[in-house]
Amino acid sequence: MSKKTIKIKSHSHCAIYADYKTPWEDVWLELKVRRKKIYLAPCILSLSSLKSDIEIEKEISQIRPYSKDLKRLLHILNELSSGCKYYIEDFEDTTPNIYVGKEAIDRKAIEYALDFYLRQLGHLKSEPRFEWVKPRLCTISM
Repeated sequence: MSKKTIKIKSHSHCAIYADYKTPWEDVWLELKVRRKKIYLAPCILSLSSLKSDIEIEKEISQIRPYSKDLKRLLHILNELSSGCKYYIEDFEDTTPNIYVGKEAIDRKAIEYALDFYLRQLGHLKSEPRFEWVKPRLCTISM
């Protein structure tokens, strides 16, 4: 069985440097499912990004005490802390958040998370071949 090619587009350093570590990464995927091209745009987030979001939500909850976001984020942290490697939020959406149980993510961690996600959707049956498309423009965040 041949490997399914999945094109990954990104405008960060991960598209250029495989070892670059980042707290989160937006990627755009292009793949064929039953001869039809589909497009997905998941956001891959690390534990450090999740913990940062929790701290922000704690500050917001002092102003707006009925925020559901803090409970949601704490639930995700609990799942990852109890041994889950990945947590997919908004699974049915084409732009889900995929949380990874690592402090920082690199290209390899992103590919493993995408492999898991695409298998859950039923789009993968064999080993995929990820093709990173080098961006014409790379964003630098500070």
